[in-house]
Amino acid sequence: MEKSLVGKHVDQSLCEDGIFISNDFIAVIDGVTSKGELRWNGHKSGVYAKDLIMNLLKNIPSDISNVALFNSINELFKNEFVKRNITDSINEYLRASLIIYSGHYKEIWSYGDCQCMINAQYYPHTKKVDEYIANIRALFIDSYIESNLKVEKNYINTLSREAINVFIQRQLYLENKNSEFSYGVLNGQPINRNYLNVYAVVNGAEVILASDGYPRLFSTLIESEQYLKGILVEDPLCYKQYKSTKGVEEGQLSFDDRAYIKFITE
Repeated sequence: MEKSLVGKHVDQSLCEDGIFISNDFIAVIDGVTSKGELRWNGHKSGVYAKDLIMNLLKNIPSDISNVALFNSINELFKNEFVKRNITDSINEYLRASLIIYSGHYKEIWSYGDCQCMINAQYYPHTKKVDEYIANIRALFIDSYIESNLKVEKNYINTLSREAINVFIQRQLYLENKNSEFSYGVLNGQPINRNYLNVYAVVNGAEVILASDGYPRLFSTLIESEQYLKGILVEDPLCYKQYKSTKGVEEGQLSFDDRAYIKFITE
């Protein structure tokens, strides 16, 4: 088994990704970057969502079904919304993606944009809406550069993020729906089974689970890290070699938190 968990901030307590390992489950959790202003026990919503899921996984039965698991997480989130009276404040919702291996069922379950590799077969789970917005962001950055906007790269990153903010906010209304740009995310609302991915795995399968902090998965952690580091050096604004909805901000280690675990099924 090899694993790595690295937050994008120097302060690793701000990391919104998590890795869970027990006798029954192996999981990667990706708390979604906050779209609101609320603090949850002193943390942003992504960290709090990740911590809630980590704690819930410690107490679930080994034979829980995938739908029951994801529903349990959504119910947990919904209860938190009720406590804080934010049931109608969509920007403040807790959000997370989860990819998890069940030893009982010998299956991998994914809901959201975490990714996996099974015996070298890659399953990225990218969102069409993210690709669309990332291209719009790249357009803005290109225009800033071609117009000779004489500002620091970090300010271009800020300007481009502000330019796509209206799209970032509107996409929240597409979560778990059925339109062209809709996608699945755990957010306290009912799951859409169209976005539930299930992969059967046999004993002895080589499995990699990871968050979307890795632009591409390879068969080893070293290769996955090297590919990422090449992008961070060559394209820190993340708009050419790897188009993203956000780049590397000043003082950050990467454009996103990242979690990776590789194991052989038994």
